[in-house]
Amino acid sequence: MIDTNNRTIEYMRLSVTDMCNFRCSYCMPDDTVLESHTLSIEDIELISYNLNKLGITKVKLTGGEPLVRNDISQIVQILKTKCNIKEVTLTTNGVLLDKHLTALEAADLDAITISIDTLNENDFNNLVKREQFTTVINNIKLAASSKISNIKLNCVPLKQFGDENLISMVEFANDLNIQLRFIEMMPIGLGRKFPGYNYTELVTVLENYYGPKQDSNTIHGNGPASYLRFDTLDIEVGLISAVSNKFCESCNRIRITSTGHLKQCLHYNYNIDIVKTLKQEDGLKQIEHFILAKPKEHAFASTNKNDIETLHMSEIGG
Repeated sequence: MIDTNNRTIEYMRLSVTDMCNFRCSYCMPDDTVLESHTLSIEDIELISYNLNKLGITKVKLTGGEPLVRNDISQIVQILKTKCNIKEVTLTTNGVLLDKHLTALEAADLDAITISIDTLNENDFNNLVKREQFTTVINNIKLAASSKISNIKLNCVPLKQFGDENLISMVEFANDLNIQLRFIEMMPIGLGRKFPGYNYTELVTVLENYYGPKQDSNTIHGNGPASYLRFDTLDIEVGLISAVSNKFCESCNRIRITSTGHLKQCLHYNYNIDIVKTLKQEDGLKQIEHFILAKPKEHAFASTNKNDIETLHMSEIGG
């Protein structure tokens, strides 16, 4: 599926629930009030089967926290066997991974991305408002030794944790020989209130510690990360800098929220009720036109707030 800006749209981020067992300060703090939307397994199959007809072959299952669903491995299996999805991956906070890992291996899950922003136990527990640091660390190690070969760590680098936290994250990932990606804080919802490192600041910290960087052309997944190599590291370090360095010209993704709404772009509030639309006679054609009209680029720096997404990331899907 080629949109009006000549981009191949093949990747869907599918939020299977907006429920989460963490209460991260920049995403879903303790006072967050949600109606709790969870897509039915039938709707997930309906959406994925039809969007595959339009060219979607890669799906990332997100939330909320997708592993709060007991049927998550069944969803993976359905996507791969009934919807012709070639690559199914999952993002998680890791706390329930030990309970699902064997079933996810059996369902032929292709990759797992685990989100963790600090390796300081007190900072971690304060950020997520749960005493789960040890569980998450153990489950990261468990995943690294699993049959699922593609394991990544995602870290939103927050200024409040300091430069040393960035180095600790790199050393941890390097010791486990798994990929690490630093993701710039997105100016969405509560994220606007949490200062993070931009691309230039991240590179400066890394080069000050590891020496000169070398740009890598290696592709490690479906995302827009640019990877850096350092002579002193076994792994490559990924940087996703949607604000500092727009990658909109190569964006290949759409998003489905846990309420069943299709979003063309994270920044804008444009959406379409995909389940309702698919039940119309010309529904698939309407959806195709909507996707093909995907905006050319985000405008996070714009002062025009008329079309800016106001939902929190937990409501949109990570």
